[in-house]
Amino acid sequence: MIRIHRLLSYILIASLLLFSLLPQFASANPNSASFSLEVINDKPISVGDEIKVEVKGINLTDVFAYEVNLDFDPSLLEYQIKSASASMYGFSVPVIDGLTDGHFQFAFSKVGPVPGVNGDQSLFTLTFIAKESGTASIEMKDVKLVDSQLNATVPVQTAVVKKSINIAKSVKTLASAITSITAPLKDGTVLTLPSVPEGFTLAIKSSSNAAVISNDGTIVPPILETMVDLVLEVTRTADGAKASSPSISVVVPAKSTTQSTTASDIAKAITTITAPAKDGTVLTLPKVPEGFTLAIKSSSNTTVIATDGTIVPPIIETTVDLVLEVTRTSDGTKASSSSISVVVPAKSVVESTQAADIAKAITSIKEPVKDGTVLTLPMVPEGFTIAIKSSSNATVIKTDGMIVPPSVATTVDLVLEVTRTSDNTKASTVSIQVKVPAKSYNGGSGTETGNGSSGSNNTPSTDKDGNHIVTLGEMNTPAENGKVIIPVLGAVKQLTLPYNTAQLLGQNQLEIKTDKLTLDIPVDLIKQLTSGLSAEALKDSTISLKFDPLSASEAKALITKEQGVSQADIKLFGEIYEFKLSVTNADGSSAAVLTKFDQPITIH
Repeated sequence: MIRIHRLLSYILIASLLLFSLLPQFASANPNSASFSLEVINDKPISVGDEIKVEVKGINLTDVFAYEVNLDFDPSLLEYQIKSASASMYGFSVPVIDGLTDGHFQFAFSKVGPVPGVNGDQSLFTLTFIAKESGTASIEMKDVKLVDSQLNATVPVQTAVVKKSINIAKSVKTLASAITSITAPLKDGTVLTLPSVPEGFTLAIKSSSNAAVISNDGTIVPPILETMVDLVLEVTRTADGAKASSPSISVVVPAKSTTQSTTASDIAKAITTITAPAKDGTVLTLPKVPEGFTLAIKSSSNTTVIATDGTIVPPIIETTVDLVLEVTRTSDGTKASSSSISVVVPAKSVVESTQAADIAKAITSIKEPVKDGTVLTLPMVPEGFTIAIKSSSNATVIKTDGMIVPPSVATTVDLVLEVTRTSDNTKASTVSIQVKVPAKSYNGGSGTETGNGSSGSNNTPSTDKDGNHIVTLGEMNTPAENGKVIIPVLGAVKQLTLPYNTAQLLGQNQLEIKTDKLTLDIPVDLIKQLTSGLSAEALKDSTISLKFDPLSASEAKALITKEQGVSQADIKLFGEIYEFKLSVTNADGSSAAVLTKFDQPITIH
């Protein structure tokens, strides 16, 4: 084996020495061989694509070894290291010292006492990466050949072989470069999209307001000037490759008004107001058509936004509800908009701003939505943090902000604490009432009492499908001998439990008493079910326990199967139940299912 390796090395070295002795296009032993460069990609080339190039010999005569020198444009092309591969069996050496200058050399030699190649033959292939768009060129300027007798020959062809390659911008590059769209003219009905190079198409992928600009580019001129956010999609027609532009805002002018346009028409169309910038002192109102004026009719907090539009930047982010008034100048008729919420950012803080300043400004907390599980606290400026200091009902709103939706609407008094991070000074807010809506409940909703007690419609029940929704009130039943006992009326087939049942039970077991049986459910079984789920995954879910009795035929088949396995005489003296414990998402899908229990459910 060592001798074979040495022989290969000697043959290659001899061939390369011969190459170095040959002058470029020497006239010794000429033949009629010629060469070609071919790009073998099967699709148009864009920036980032691979470019596969094949070097071919035509009308070759006894070619045993060769050396090919190529020049390429290094600003547009990048050679892929180790991509050069000879098309014949033998030994090859790619010389890459000049790659940065755009020069590539490839030498090859067959091995052993074998004849050279005759006729047309692929010599080798190599791969480039398209770096930039433009017209790149690859040139074959010098070829040296050696026959099977190790005689150097030089082909008659003396003209440089050159291949030009058109490199287009990539779909992604084209799409990312589209950052604006020409605004339509007043009363225009068709949107003009930017132009793209030949071989590409452009269309609207999504519109934030399809009633004004649809995905086919049709415009329905609005009553008020309207901003629409569009995302465009570039497609390369050759292969269907696609890429999306960034979101682009297009301002569509208000349509021309007519004599029949009323102040009410304008007011009805006003549904939003652009939020002011941080430390802004003047509110920008929506634009109304010529012949109409607009003003603030009322403000829910004139100390932040006055009716003349003046803003006094607040210490904390503040939401102000405004009602605007439209006036038609021709006859003085007026109309009011609906109430519109405007979020005013907190003003920039200065070193003298204290935690007490921030705490004093906090007088309300946004009410949670129905079945919400996380309380949204007021925003505080940078350099401060906020947390719940105390809760009058931690079973509904915990101090970490988690909400356990109650069976009846409940008012909870919270005190928040503001901390200045620079020196850890703290200050508390006044007590703030938060109303938590009753959770969704098929058995009837409660009425708010302020202290969380239920109204007359809060009696738990079982629905027509045999599903009993366990209420928070039932879960909070005092434990007896380490068990939280919940009596259930009706033909129950399924229990729906709160997602935090294990937390509510603590160390207690759950006992369900139905008309037919009593179930003892270990709390560790609930923990086994939910152990693989995050708090985020659990927060909008419920826990379901199904216990369906098997039919007589199913029970008989199961008994027969178990008798065969255990070789015991098994007799049935009651019903057999199939249990399934699962976590159900808000959309009805299952997040986790438990059919094999680490601890048993006891039936008696």
